[in-house]
Amino acid sequence: MHFLRLPVGLRWIWANFLVILLAMTVYRFFLVKIFGPFSTPVETIMLNGLIMDLGAVSIFALIFIAASLFRKIHPYKSKRGMRISVAYFLFVAFFLALVYGLDLVFIKTFGQRIVGTSFFALFTNYQRAQLFLGNFPFFYFLFGTLLMLWVWWYIIDWFFKFLGSMDREERKIYRRFWQGFAIALHLFLFIVSAVMFSQFLPQDLIMSKSPENALSYNPLYSLICR
Repeated sequence: MHFLRLPVGLRWIWANFLVILLAMTVYRFFLVKIFGPFSTPVETIMLNGLIMDLGAVSIFALIFIAASLFRKIHPYKSKRGMRISVAYFLFVAFFLALVYGLDLVFIKTFGQRIVGTSFFALFTNYQRAQLFLGNFPFFYFLFGTLLMLWVWWYIIDWFFKFLGSMDREERKIYRRFWQGFAIALHLFLFIVSAVMFSQFLPQDLIMSKSPENALSYNPLYSLICR
């Protein structure tokens, strides 16, 4: 399989993040089915959302690709690097589960996607905080997150063993090319999605006012930027 001869670490990173991207897409499709139909075609909403998700995933990918340039952190060059890599992906999975869980509760409680300013205001507004906590399914979230992390660990472990046994690009010049290409690609995706999100207004995230726009965005951006 010569066309798959990529640096093994980069291939492992991309395989894992494709699974995360798929989970993000399924979540958006789930919301689209609940709040549809729309005046905007569903395909357009999903495509815009995919661009936003690619940018969000690129943040985590850039961090790990840059870190993997160091031998001690590379997943296939040391046991320590393998452990750090698995721990990183488990952390990313847990963090995303938390953000998306909060996003779902925000929709249920306040009728909008999660917004950073509104979320942090919960710490100073007792009534809104009580309303939010009353809708947060702590038991189901904890159970679902632990189950998800357990399944995710097996996926990571399977990818690590399966992709590690495939042909890999061992020539340094080509490894550097692919690593540079990966960094440039993810940086481009992040910039494009960030510019797209900067065009959203706060009211665009309210389901009753602009559901098409609200469903197109990724909650990581508004949690951090708004």
